[in-house]
Amino acid sequence: MNISMVTLVVCTLLTGTAVADTISIRLPGSTYESARAADPGYSEFGFIYQHYQNSDHIGLRGETYLRMPPSLRSIEIGILTGYEHVSNGDSDRGLTDLDIAVRYAPGNNSNLMSGLLVSFPTGMEAAGYGGTDIEIFGSARYGLYRVSMEGFAGVRLNGDLKLGETTRIDERTGEERKVTIDRDGKPSARIGAGLLISMSQTTTVTGHISAETARWDGSESDIHFTAGVDYRITPSLGFRSGIGFGLSDDAPDFELSAGVSLDWGRSPDIEEPENVTPVKESPPPAEEEGTII
Repeated sequence: MNISMVTLVVCTLLTGTAVADTISIRLPGSTYESARAADPGYSEFGFIYQHYQNSDHIGLRGETYLRMPPSLRSIEIGILTGYEHVSNGDSDRGLTDLDIAVRYAPGNNSNLMSGLLVSFPTGMEAAGYGGTDIEIFGSARYGLYRVSMEGFAGVRLNGDLKLGETTRIDERTGEERKVTIDRDGKPSARIGAGLLISMSQTTTVTGHISAETARWDGSESDIHFTAGVDYRITPSLGFRSGIGFGLSDDAPDFELSAGVSLDWGRSPDIEEPENVTPVKESPPPAEEEGTII
């Protein structure tokens, strides 16, 4: 790619008239960590499929975030849960854990976010749920009109992993065998970065990479990349899709997701820019009285 082509791409990203508001779009797979505040509320419902070396997970996910009244406007509360079917030689289905997120935007800044996520053990142990986890996280976003960049980091205290007896494939022989998996939880660190690029007034493409150190004794780190598309049906209603690939042993080999998102309280019509001071028209000059000679 020569210099003129690079210049053309950069100019296309930084200029234009009909573009989506990338600041209002969230990266797929890390909504609760997003630096974008819910104003006044945000919901997302969707489908996710994950393929691991020894199992397949198909699930439905739902999450809702609500900003507090004006006196506590910097705080918002989120609830995340789902239902999942797991196939790993055996077949199990049931609820995922119930996650409660408390998020804080310092000084009402919608581009900075910190928070606490607590996972309550309501999910089935056969899918890796059923532990009590606590995570502290922070994120920041910076926008350049058609492009927004976001970074996040967190520390998680993980509960024990109790899969019980499950089926695993022996890497040497390729044969299935029954094993009992019981692992102690340990602290893990998370970090990630993402990019959002507006392609038109309704379409934004996204990409992000995230990494987490091992959550349990004997496990490996989770590193994966996810690319997605956000299509705005209206400014308040969107369709989101994503595809992901694992870059480490404990990450999903392949991931596919799709769903809808709803920004509460946003106008169904194209919104006018905020903080625009109206231009006052000057009164016409007074006519001067004529002089009689």
